[in-house]
Formats: sequence, structure tokens, C-alpha cells
Amino acid sequence: MARLKNVEAFCSVCNTVTKMELAGDVINTEEENKRWAKCKKCKQTMIIDLVDDVKVTKVSLDGIEDEECTSYSPTKTFSIGEAIFHESWNDFGKVPLGQKSNVL
Repeated sequence: MARLKNVEAFCSVCNTVTKMELAGDVINTEEENKRWAKCKKCKQTMIIDLVDDVKVTKVSLDGIEDEECTSYSPTKTFSIGEAIFHESWNDFGKVPLGQKSNVL
């Protein structure tokens, strides 16, 4: 498993999914997925499970070149999961969950 420094996970103090900084391993446990994490919002430290508590934010880009893509423009608003083509960068992408897009 790759070493992560920051993750999005559920904070039981804030009662919301928020960014957390991984602070260290939990000792005296056989579960390798448990880590100490500090909530960046309320500053409380708690044990989280990297498998159950961490929100997955990566979007699969498999086959995106074959999909209908919207040309990117900073003045447009996009939907979550919408495939986008950036003409200047000659690159494809998808709008991930939790991102806000504003019309300028």
C-alpha cells in the first residue's frame, strides 16, 4: 500500500467527510489498515480505517477517448462524471465528486 499523507475520511467529531492528515500507525493491533489521523477542520486526532473510512476520489479514465467529450472552457459549468477534453493541453479528464465548478 502506498504511503499517504492526506486523505478524505469521515470525522466522527465534525460529523462530516473532511481532509485528514495521517499522523502514524496504530501499535498493538493486527489490522494494518488502521492509522491515526488528525482532522484538518476540528484538529481532533482519531483512529481511522484506510479501507472503510477513506473516501475514494479517483475517477477511472478507462476508455475516455472513445466517449463523447465536452470541450473545456472556464466559463462553462460541468456535471459530476462528465468527460471533458482540454484542447490547449490535448488531454482528457472527468469531473470528480466533490468538485465545485463556477461560471466566471
